[in-house]
Parts: sequence; structure tokens; C-alpha cells
Amino acid sequence: MHRQHPAVAEFLVEDAVARGESAGRGAPRRRGRARPGSTAPPAASRPSGPESHLQERLHAYLEHSLPKSEVHRALQGYFGQRLDADEGTLEFDPETVEAEWPAFLEWFLYDFRLSGGQTPIARLLAERGRGLPPDERAMLAEWQEAAVGLQEVVDLDPGKSLTLRDVFTGETVQVREVRGSLSAARWDLLSNRLIRVQGQPQLAGAGILF
Repeated sequence: MHRQHPAVAEFLVEDAVARGESAGRGAPRRRGRARPGSTAPPAASRPSGPESHLQERLHAYLEHSLPKSEVHRALQGYFGQRLDADEGTLEFDPETVEAEWPAFLEWFLYDFRLSGGQTPIARLLAERGRGLPPDERAMLAEWQEAAVGLQEVVDLDPGKSLTLRDVFTGETVQVREVRGSLSAARWDLLSNRLIRVQGQPQLAGAGILF
């Protein structure tokens, strides 16, 4: 059985309403609408370090400042036929829903190209960078270059950190990681995105262990 994730419900309804009004159709029918939500991750999964306020700023920018046409393109490109934008619904598998929506948001922020060719992170930096606190502006400048890589786990301190080696460049970094260090084993391969927070490397989003 599939269900709609609460975090996407309001996003979809607003997009459908906006497109319906622009086409002169009025508001769409709403089928199986979940309670309104937002792009922000659940409280338990939100970062608690110096990047937490910037992450909240990024999610608010996606939800409130990007044109709905861009949001629709991103949803359509990522979810394909599972998106029914006219009805304001999106199908999720209950077994994967908690991981899939955050994975979409990470892809949307870092990898999706808006109509002007920029990613949402690059557009936010261009539009509002001068008004951001210096530490947030510096983090954004680094994050806009972050790409998903493939790392080998060469050492770990369970519950504290992982030492990773990039399989392509050979670069080795130690990242603070609690959950990942408990589930990973030495010589595992990890596909993930590395970002820097105040100069310190850390993992962003959900990774895949091989």
C-alpha cells in the first residue's frame, strides 16, 4: 500500500493550485490529502551543529521563495509518474518513505538545475549572499560545489567517527558520524556527499553502504 508523506502534501497542493489558476482552471480536486507539512526534516533528524540554522534557511527557501514551476519540475523529474500534480498527490512506499523525501530534498538543493542553470543553493547565494552572516555565506560557497562521492571506510570509532578514503583521489578525511559509525564496517564502500562546516568535513544526507 502507498500513502502520501505529510511533508510533501502542502507543497503539492500549492503547486497544483498555482498551475490551475494560471491555466484558468481554478483549484484542483484534492484526493487523499495528508495534513499540511513542510520541506523541513523531522526534528529528530535535523542537524544540531552550526549548520542547523543554514539548513532551516535552505528548506524555507525551497518552500516559500522558489517559483512553484521550478518545484514542479523537480518533483516531476525525481518522482516521474508517481507524482499527480493536478490532484496534489504523490505516492510513497511506507517502507521507504522516511528516507526517500529527505533524499529528494538533498538532490533538489545540491544537484537540480533551475531554469537559469543554477542549483537552488547557488541561486540563494547569488540572491541573498550579501545579507547572510559571514559563517553561513562561507558554508554555502563550499556546499554549492559538493558532489556525491565514493569513499572507503578505512577506520572507525563506533558512535563517534569514520575515517574515509576517496576511492578516486586517495584523499583521507575523518568525519564526525554517530549513526553511520555504528552500522559501517572497515573496508565498506560508502556513497555519500561530503560537505564542510566551519572547515570540518561531515556527511550530508543519507548515504548508501556497499
